[in-house]
Amino acid sequence: MNIPAAAVVLDNLTSQEFQQLHERQSHYLSSILSPELSVKRHRMMATEAGRRHVYVGVSAEVLAESSALYGDIVAALLLGRSDTERLKEIITRRFQYDLITQIQAYAWMQKKRLDTYQHIGRREHTANPLDFLQDALETLLGSFDDDVLGIAFGCMRNGNFRYLLAKGCVPYEADDQSFPVYPTVEIPEIEQVWFDEQPLLINNLNLDTRLSKTLRSQCMALGVRSFGVLLAHDLQGAPKGCLLVFSRFPGHFLDNGTLHYWQQVADLTGTNLDFMERSRDRRQHRLSDELRFRQLLAQEKVEMHYQPIVDPSNGRTVKVEALARLKDGDRIISPGLFLSAFGANQLRELFDIGLARVIDDLAGHYPLCSINVPPEVMADTPWLKGLPDHLARLGVGPEQISLEILESALSDDKEIQSALYTIKEAGYSILLDDVGAGESSLLRLATLR
Repeated sequence: MNIPAAAVVLDNLTSQEFQQLHERQSHYLSSILSPELSVKRHRMMATEAGRRHVYVGVSAEVLAESSALYGDIVAALLLGRSDTERLKEIITRRFQYDLITQIQAYAWMQKKRLDTYQHIGRREHTANPLDFLQDALETLLGSFDDDVLGIAFGCMRNGNFRYLLAKGCVPYEADDQSFPVYPTVEIPEIEQVWFDEQPLLINNLNLDTRLSKTLRSQCMALGVRSFGVLLAHDLQGAPKGCLLVFSRFPGHFLDNGTLHYWQQVADLTGTNLDFMERSRDRRQHRLSDELRFRQLLAQEKVEMHYQPIVDPSNGRTVKVEALARLKDGDRIISPGLFLSAFGANQLRELFDIGLARVIDDLAGHYPLCSINVPPEVMADTPWLKGLPDHLARLGVGPEQISLEILESALSDDKEIQSALYTIKEAGYSILLDDVGAGESSLLRLATLR
């Protein structure tokens, strides 16, 4: 095949892979030329072939040139037959249909890439950093799971590499996925990427010898055929982390369009994370600290501290306010440090764990305990409306628990107001914290009453 760009793809194959390709192409061409081939079957075949061509680095230009070449070869084989022109017309139509369908598969993949990129970009101003990273990796893996086996984001620390988060099948995976603790490992190849600020692209693990024996064997055991490490940059253009992409096909990064796409995704991830770090009201600590806080929560390393509310007339404690702390060994971590690391799901989990601790700690000790409802979960109105039933199932009543919410969390949303009325109708007191911080304090207080 005298197509230079195609030669790059073919040279990336081992002799065994080339033989398998030859057999599949022969079978595919035979199917196209078969009189029994239906339009529906042809479309399915061509769509799958188009996607696989994208996965192994075959550009649309190479595909078009190859299709024309195959057509010429078949036409030459038909010379001398009495029905040459009729057969040539039929075969030409089939090759044209095949090419158009495969190009449509290419276009579908480009649209999918664009939609995925835009989805990640839209999360910039709304997500907690770890929630953003988790959503980005899950979106990428879900969008390209036909091709991508695993995807991860990590960074160098003191000369060693560690994932911040990984999805799918990746080497050096955490042992327990319920609260992953990723190992810190020495990977010279990634260290080189970090310091040279150049991507590492392995388009065939069977041919490329640049990987260390350990990393290569782990990738091969997972079924990885090609592998890329792309540097993610921050808002200033400095290294922020590394995006690692593990593909089940050889040649994933051969096509410049694919390589450019993944580099754009890496930089979008890096700049979004950097934006969140620089945002004063979102972040006071590193991503690795946020990951640790979530691990502690998943392990239920939560303890409650109780602030007494005293009646000044007699000095007696009439109620207490429950305040959650994380416990990391002997270290007690205050909410001012860990709350910004949590999204709505983690805050709901913190509320449930804290509520269970309160029930165990204070049974029969005090007449009333107030517990904070995180403002981030107020928008989950089904959860909020179901809170009285949840408390009842735990054996807790309004005489034991009151709920405290920030004034700023109150909303004019009718669903939220309806949920709060449901809680009040069940007999629970709703207390406002930070009253006066907003512009409509008295109005909101009257509305709540």
